[in-house]
Amino acid sequence: MIGRRSLLVLAVRLVSSFLGFIGLFLITNYLGPDVYGAIVYVLSLLAAFNAFSDLGFNQAHIKKVSEGQDIRDCVSTFIVIKLALTGLLVVVTIVSLVVWTQLLGGSLEGEAEDLVILFTLYYVFYNLSSIVTTTYYGTMEIAKAQVIALADPIIKIPLIALIALGGGSAVQLAYAYVAAGIAITVVAFIFLLRDRIKWTRPTLFRAYILFAIPLALVTVVGTVAGSVDKIMIGYFDSNEAVAFYSSSQLFLSVVALVGVSVATLTYPSFSKSHTDGDVSEIKRASLTAERYLSMFGMPITALLVLFPTEIAVALFGPEFAPAGEPMRWLAIGMFLTLINAVHSSQINAVNRPDITAKLIFLHFFVLVPLLILLVPSSFFGLQCLGLSYNGAALASMITSIVVFVATRWIVRKLTGTRSNPRLLLHLASAVITGGVLVVLEQYLPMDNWMILLAYVFMALAIFAGILYVMKELTKEDVRYFMDIFNIRKMWRYSVDEVSGKSRK
Repeated sequence: MIGRRSLLVLAVRLVSSFLGFIGLFLITNYLGPDVYGAIVYVLSLLAAFNAFSDLGFNQAHIKKVSEGQDIRDCVSTFIVIKLALTGLLVVVTIVSLVVWTQLLGGSLEGEAEDLVILFTLYYVFYNLSSIVTTTYYGTMEIAKAQVIALADPIIKIPLIALIALGGGSAVQLAYAYVAAGIAITVVAFIFLLRDRIKWTRPTLFRAYILFAIPLALVTVVGTVAGSVDKIMIGYFDSNEAVAFYSSSQLFLSVVALVGVSVATLTYPSFSKSHTDGDVSEIKRASLTAERYLSMFGMPITALLVLFPTEIAVALFGPEFAPAGEPMRWLAIGMFLTLINAVHSSQINAVNRPDITAKLIFLHFFVLVPLLILLVPSSFFGLQCLGLSYNGAALASMITSIVVFVATRWIVRKLTGTRSNPRLLLHLASAVITGGVLVVLEQYLPMDNWMILLAYVFMALAIFAGILYVMKELTKEDVRYFMDIFNIRKMWRYSVDEVSGKSRK
């Protein structure tokens, strides 16, 4: 069932990402990369502020719900906490604006102030909806969480299309985000009311706080680390540079969603196994998931590393040829993060959020110095390399390598889970697959998205064929994938859960 749930999460997120890609295409083609870069830059700034609306309590909620605590008490406690933290987000944003404009003499050019206000409102609604979606991840009711998540792109992307085709502005695009935030919140609380999870006097504040304390500061640091690359590119270069970098990130995020989806589901599953004292099941599931993630990610990564510029042009058009170089380095980091996702989820599942905190600090304190060294031409008088978005991509890749090695070492100490040696067969297969594709590209240039799609299928087919010859891909694996991708079973599972028939 975890496999089917993982596919459901992945399917919905792929649909969301596809709709998001349509939005990106429309913005860049009709409003230009400068508008897209401006939106990404402001969203990145506010994403850093939005860390104050989490502070580790999302993970605490999933943990307590998955452990079987009283669902009414958990939800009631989480609602109070989330409302307080969302209020903190608003206060921090307002204070930061006042300090920047009134005390430091800074200014917000053009539409920047309106964008900050509107995107803050968007995050407020998004945080309210997360009360419900986080609950469903804890109860493993994945279909409900995904239906709620789909409300965002279903509302937002058609509005973006109308605005882009009409030659609208960045502020009008921000209103589309706010409308999507309202929609996802309404849908979320309709589900919560329908499930009759009634309000009760919250009594779990102490338990939530004790779990979240080690994650509080690190949540802020981790969120900032996810935005600081784009913030630095925008500050030291231009909105267009942000657009080149973030367009590559957006495309790669579709591939990375596989790991995120699996990790999201294995966390509560691992938590339950740890509570039951079944460490061997955690090890077995981790190695299996890592193997399947590699089977999917390795050939895609080979394609991205070998043909980044061709892929960028085919996806985003000739204007985005500069996005190719950062795509190559980001792809390597993406693959390492992809196959590391399940190992990372083990750490919190065995009640070691302190180690998660250390890893996130490691990520931050490796990434930020590298960004300072590689992105700007100078930093407070110090001579730097000035590689802009290419430097940010290199910094991201190096950081991913460091965190990958550290996570593997830690998990081996915690649960005895080693890296799967069979992944070396995957690497050999990827090298051979890449060689075949390089030769093929001489005769069939990758100059449009249809040919690119053909290359993706060819890469997967060649890679799988080589693994089959090596006896690494077995008939049992094929049957497993066919069962997971059984549309009829997926539909029945989704309908039963959303209708409330399979509620656990």
